Amino acid sequence: MSNNSILPNNQLIRKFFEEHRFSLYYSKPVVKHLKEFLLVATSKGFSAKTVDISEHSLNHRTTIGHFLSNSVWDESYIQKVFALV
Repeated sequence: MSNNSILPNNQLIRKFFEEHRFSLYYSKPVVKHLKEFLLVATSKGFSAKTVDISEHSLNHRTTIGHFLSNSVWDESYIQKVFALV
């Protein structure tokens, strides 16, 4: 497979998370939510609402909202990774 081949968004996002070792810094549920958020954010028609995320997730929108507002997780690693990209 060549380096410039086109991969579906979910494969690109999985590869990105593996390369930057998110699983060493975050729990499986957090990584799962982050992957879902990125998939939805890159999809057509995304308007930055939890309803958009819940349409492509197995979780209800209130679960997603609870995760975003009440979860305790350090976002500094994510900020560092995206600053390098």
